Amino acid sequence: MNFYKTSTGERVSKSVIDRKVRQAKEAKLEKQFLEDGYNHCEECGQSTGTYFDCAHIISVDECQKSGRSELSWDENNINILCRRCHQKKDRLNLQFSKK
Repeated sequence: MNFYKTSTGERVSKSVIDRKVRQAKEAKLEKQFLEDGYNHCEECGQSTGTYFDCAHIISVDECQKSGRSELSWDENNINILCRRCHQKKDRLNLQFSKK
């Protein structure tokens, strides 16, 4: 079983991280819906006719590698994006990682 560290040194299993990430994404979507009355892309504002993704600002992989696993389930590290904005963000991140 894979274990990753938090910034406090606590060891957390991958299955626990995955569960907490899922819960954080659900909470982020629910919070936005309760505050605004609907879900929308935090980048372009699109609210209809699209699927929404919960995208990490700092990826789960990077959080785990850097010993800050708790960031992967921090709602402040998650953006709600439409598919188009999420794909643009991922392409941009790929371009930066190749350099």
